[in-house]
Amino acid sequence: MRILISVFLIAFIAVLGYVVFLCVSPLFVSIEQIEIVPFSYVPLPFMALFGFFVLVISIVFILLPLQSIRGKKKGSIRWFYIPMLIGALIGTSVNYANFYLVIKPNHMVECPEKAGYKKNLMRDYVTDLSLCEKH
Repeated sequence: MRILISVFLIAFIAVLGYVVFLCVSPLFVSIEQIEIVPFSYVPLPFMALFGFFVLVISIVFILLPLQSIRGKKKGSIRWFYIPMLIGALIGTSVNYANFYLVIKPNHMVECPEKAGYKKNLMRDYVTDLSLCEKH
């Protein structure tokens, strides 16, 4: 059972890490390599994604090893709200850094809404409107 839980946690962390990488990658590559940049005027998706990612990483790599070394099962609410707060701040920073460092300087345009389809919180920005149809 422990092996199954470990495999699940590793897969979960890998998927979350990949999504975080996709959100952060526009900040570190040249504009020629960027096709689409997600942005949200209300940064809740980024806050939730990064907050949950930092929470899972801190529990798996800090809290659980410390508990196994000490031999105690002492839980604290700090292990929940501090990583979530740090992750939310990182997510908000990445969201607005994408806008002010990638989208605005490169004059990217927002993909228009299609009939019957609307993204509620997230918007996609592209360099060319023909890229909107691919995604």
